[in-house]
Amino acid sequence: MSTCLKFPDEQTVVALMPQYRVEDQWMLASHTHALDPIGTLYAETGEVVMVEGIETKLTAPIDGWHMNFVGELPENLTPFAVEPKNPKVVWA
Repeated sequence: MSTCLKFPDEQTVVALMPQYRVEDQWMLASHTHALDPIGTLYAETGEVVMVEGIETKLTAPIDGWHMNFVGELPENLTPFAVEPKNPKVVWA
């Protein structure tokens, strides 16, 4: 099952998921899980500016540090599971 996770910051997720880290890197997949560490997400602000003659939509960071997880979710991560109405990143 795929789960969207939202943590307050990257330090929190690193502390909660040491079993998914090897030499300070995320272990992205195994026979029991897959991770998509997204990090900070951005949303359009509604403002548009000109950048080198091109209209560009401004974005701002969304609170939190985001990750998608496939597999049996460890119990300590369930408080961080979210169900976004319009996910910005999904599995292909």
